[in-house]
Amino acid sequence: MVNTPEMGNLGDHALSLASRLWLKEHFKGMPVVEIQKTAGFPLLVLLRILTRKGSLVFLSAGGDMGDMIGWPDAERRRRKIITLFRSYSVISLPQSIAYSDTPRGREEQRLSSLAYSRHKRLTVLLRDEKSVKTAKELFPSA
Repeated sequence: MVNTPEMGNLGDHALSLASRLWLKEHFKGMPVVEIQKTAGFPLLVLLRILTRKGSLVFLSAGGDMGDMIGWPDAERRRRKIITLFRSYSVISLPQSIAYSDTPRGREEQRLSSLAYSRHKRLTVLLRDEKSVKTAKELFPSA
């Protein structure tokens, strides 16, 4: 599970704990490796090298897709992970999507749309209707 929290937001930690429990219940016998949000990119590259191609990569649940959530690097980090693990099945646990209607927000949308559409085994779970509508507009081929 990649992109898990380290900061003091208890809600994010609760999501991470619930995700770990769910993974252990539904993927019995498979090791669960957790990489926190602040882990450097070289650690993610090492993880890719050490894992088998059939491995599943889960991105932690939360509300950090887009540029409006308050964590400006979160969406860029998510794109890097999705791109790095293009030959793996990647499942993004439930997210909310929020992009601003600004030049920066439109550029983030464009870059995310490109990165997500290039990944053929990407599943993004969404947690609200507004995010589902946004995803259908941004990722029509998904």
